[in-house]
Amino acid sequence: MPSFLSRTLEGHKSDVPSVQLEGKLVVSGSQDRTIRLWDAQRGECLKVLTNRWPVCSVRLRGAYAYDAPAEQHWLVAGDSWGRIGVWDLSRAMEDLQGESDEPSMNAENAGDGDRVWSMQFDERQIVAGSTKGLLVYTRK
Repeated sequence: MPSFLSRTLEGHKSDVPSVQLEGKLVVSGSQDRTIRLWDAQRGECLKVLTNRWPVCSVRLRGAYAYDAPAEQHWLVAGDSWGRIGVWDLSRAMEDLQGESDEPSMNAENAGDGDRVWSMQFDERQIVAGSTKGLLVYTRK
């Protein structure tokens, strides 16, 4: 069995129910209402996005490379109120020092604590598993 080196990435102030590794980037969503983007190799926090509600699920689309041409890479986060936020990751990463509160787009369902537990998405649709069942959002 291969050996792994353990390292803790410091920054979140509460539980971290969702993470994804994509290329050189790690994204984590926390009950502290933040989404953090990390350099996977150095373990350094690159960006903090603030959400209105505790984050339950995060997903990235495309391997974001720091030296890649400016293409659109997307981050989608589902929260404990049933809101799904979509961030243009290329735009959010332009200002590495700042915090960004508002996603580029929102897909809202009924709310009322309808947690979004898991998601997958492509250019046209977001499919989410929530406490109300399977939700499908189609881009207009």
